[in-house]
Amino acid sequence: ELEGVEQIAKQSFRALGVSAADSMFVGDGSSDELAGAKSIGMRTVLVSGVIRQLWPEKIPERAAIADHHLAWVPEILVLLGLAPGEALAQVRASERQAG
Repeated sequence: ELEGVEQIAKQSFRALGVSAADSMFVGDGSSDELAGAKSIGMRTVLVSGVIRQLWPEKIPERAAIADHHLAWVPEILVLLGLAPGEALAQVRASERQAG
């Protein structure tokens, strides 16, 4: 099944004129999505806020695969350089807490 997803991703990269390395996959790590995205060269972000509330035992394995680990999606703005400077300290604290 990864083969089909990989082909769709590669077609999308071509259509957008970007590479996998210029792309970022953001998800909760279910269905091996982080490993799949990483296998085609994408940077990966685990978002674990909901998982922490429901299945905290799943976080360590998923975090080990991800390039970044955040609690909530809005924190992605810092990684993209779109958040004010003080937000960076908050995200780093969140990463430490989430990890």
